[in-house]
Amino acid sequence: MKTKSTRRNRSEPAQTSRPTSLLPLVAVGGSLAALPASALELGEINVQSNLGQPLRASIAYVLAANEEIADHCVSLGAGRTASGLPGVGRATVSVADGVIRLTGTAPVREPMVAASVTVDCPYTANLSREYMIFLDPVGPLSNAEPVADSTPVSVPAVRQAEP
Repeated sequence: MKTKSTRRNRSEPAQTSRPTSLLPLVAVGGSLAALPASALELGEINVQSNLGQPLRASIAYVLAANEEIADHCVSLGAGRTASGLPGVGRATVSVADGVIRLTGTAPVREPMVAASVTVDCPYTANLSREYMIFLDPVGPLSNAEPVADSTPVSVPAVRQAEP
């Protein structure tokens, strides 16, 4: 049985390992990052209703030049949401003038609910976002004007000098 010698002959050239260039990998990775991305953005929710009233809310959105959305491809999730909060219930969705409007059909009884909005339109990225909504109760102080202090204030009289 012959064994292979691991000893190197001095006359053989030493093999050197060449460092691998990362430049091609960086160039490819950089070009992937430059691909066009979806410009659909959903803004914050603006709630106009209070606790015990049907939901009235709006969400501003921004699209790229080649994107469009319509009522039929924007939906509102029903039931409990991923966060475990109760949903807003039945609501109609309308899209106009850069705003998605949510209009409920029944009064909202919970002070904290969630709305899961999904946009799945042709030529637009599929986007889903969950909003947590805090509803303020309708109270006498929310609609009342500030009451003036009814305590009388005495102002000292000033006499003018006669010429």
